[in-house]
Amino acid sequence: MNEIEFINWLASFNYNLMMLCDLYWWPSWGAIFLFGGVFGMTPLKTHHEQLFNEIVLVKTRYAIIMYSIILVIIPILTSFIYDATMEGNNLQSNQEYFNWFYDMALREWHYPVIGITVGLIIRLIAKRYLFTFISSVMRKLRNNQTDDELSDIREESTNYLAKDFDPSSKYKLNSIFIGLDENNESIQIPLETWYEVNMQVIGPTRYGKGVILGCIMEQVIKMNDGLIYIDPKDDKFAPHIMKQACDAVGRPFYYITLHDDGIGKWAPFLGGSERDALARIEYAYGLELTGDPGTDYFKTQEKKELVNAFAQSRHIDKLYNLLADSEANRLNAELESWSRIKSLCPKKGTGFSIEKALMENAVVYVNGSLTDNVIKSATKVFIIEVIQEAMRLKKIRKNHLTFIIDEVRFLVSNKLADALSTVVGANVNIVLAYQSIGDLLNPDDKTINGRSLLQSINVNSQVKAIYGGADFETADWTQKTSGTVLKEVTKLEKTNISLTGGETWENSRMIGIQEENHLHANKILTLPPRVCAFFQPGEIATVCFTSFVKVKDNSILEKYLESKSNKVDVLHAKQDEKTLSRKEKQKQNKTKNKIESSLKIPPPKPNVLHAKDKTDNTPSSIFGGVNKDENQLIQSILNNDD
Repeated sequence: MNEIEFINWLASFNYNLMMLCDLYWWPSWGAIFLFGGVFGMTPLKTHHEQLFNEIVLVKTRYAIIMYSIILVIIPILTSFIYDATMEGNNLQSNQEYFNWFYDMALREWHYPVIGITVGLIIRLIAKRYLFTFISSVMRKLRNNQTDDELSDIREESTNYLAKDFDPSSKYKLNSIFIGLDENNESIQIPLETWYEVNMQVIGPTRYGKGVILGCIMEQVIKMNDGLIYIDPKDDKFAPHIMKQACDAVGRPFYYITLHDDGIGKWAPFLGGSERDALARIEYAYGLELTGDPGTDYFKTQEKKELVNAFAQSRHIDKLYNLLADSEANRLNAELESWSRIKSLCPKKGTGFSIEKALMENAVVYVNGSLTDNVIKSATKVFIIEVIQEAMRLKKIRKNHLTFIIDEVRFLVSNKLADALSTVVGANVNIVLAYQSIGDLLNPDDKTINGRSLLQSINVNSQVKAIYGGADFETADWTQKTSGTVLKEVTKLEKTNISLTGGETWENSRMIGIQEENHLHANKILTLPPRVCAFFQPGEIATVCFTSFVKVKDNSILEKYLESKSNKVDVLHAKQDEKTLSRKEKQKQNKTKNKIESSLKIPPPKPNVLHAKDKTDNTPSSIFGGVNKDENQLIQSILNNDD
């Protein structure tokens, strides 16, 4: 190849190279600025602590720099070749090359601007949002050595939802079914435990106390154990469940109201021994000695009057009549109030007998009142009599008794609190239901030491079901009762903050041991209705899901109450008829005595009566031959008596 051919080839090569530059030089700079903006241009060195992706980025930056150098060299090279291969002077060729490059720059200058802008925007979004998101995802996907976390109420509030199931399908022999745990496994109380402990059910209204009580009552009835349920607020479901269960196993059911708006009567001081009955009436009427000489003196005087009257009668209305003329003012006032409640003053030979119910192993529903102070006091007396009679009859009773008391705050007494530690020995366990721990600290009876009462009930009630709600005091007590666990939790974990404001987690964390309550207060506070914290002896506290006992026919109880009410009405009518007949006879005898006393005529002897005297009942025929004036006197006496 001679010199001219070489120059022609070189000019052709340079022309093609300039055509490529015209097409790709500025877009190539756009790509360089784009990648440079996205990946950044630092660091440019590698070291042993860098990860693989960091090393790749360093190599990519080297490639970008080398490509940039090549792009810079290309215009210089093409300019030199163009100048060498063009004929004419250098100034003219340089001006032509400059004009070409300038025109190309005017057309395509936007490529690097767009490249660097898009690159920086991508880098900003990636480092501020994308890398942060990826870091958080990778943190969650870690295969950690420990997943323990401290309680967070924001997380706890979404952990539990109520479960619906049929409790009767979970019943087992020799145990009491309570509910399901978090793994849908049955929570059962062995009968040997159930018979030896008392139970407390705590929770706000509408949170599920009645649900768990209904489940317990149905099982107790079907096990042929005795059951007495004290309900001071007229539960809508409990009596239906009790009646349904009794019908299913053929057991009698008793429905008693201590007020006059229902069926059943009960004499508060008639049952049990005289000593027990005196203790009940002294408690009911505030005659128990307190150690205050100023008040105890008057109480002892009234108790003397009471003992004398009690020896003659235990009926409220008769006691009221016996003490009407005494100076026992407090007794008279109380007896007057109680005598106005007909359900507490049954006639002789009638009324509900707690002794009989215990001996019959009965199922009894007792309805009281939270608004009537007399009925509340009568309900407390009923509770005390059940405890007294259970203790008195413990050697001859054959069946276990479960004694359920709702709304204990309004019905608690020192005698009930004391009985919790002794009544189990009489083959009785007590279930107490109330709304919060504060209920026991502030009982309705202000003579009771609330803290001592709370301690007694907590210690002697080893089975506990505590529902959630907004009561922190109860939640705090529950978490302390549940015990503590040791958790391996994150003590320290760092993040890197980029210049764009995005945070990414570092690949390390510090783990430490932290003690926390097994059932944290946050968990208790966020439990939904029908979900409770459950405790029983020998077991770790757990979350328990309870469900309703299904009532198949609500009309069964209504028909039962209606039939009982009709029988009571008929009985009352017969009693009223007998009373009226007795009063009429008393009136006739009184009239006859007045006549005989006024006329001073001895009563006729049976052996001298004539036949017509036996059929003629007019006053003249009864008394025989009397004159006209005497007949007028007799008629006057009769008129005055009417």
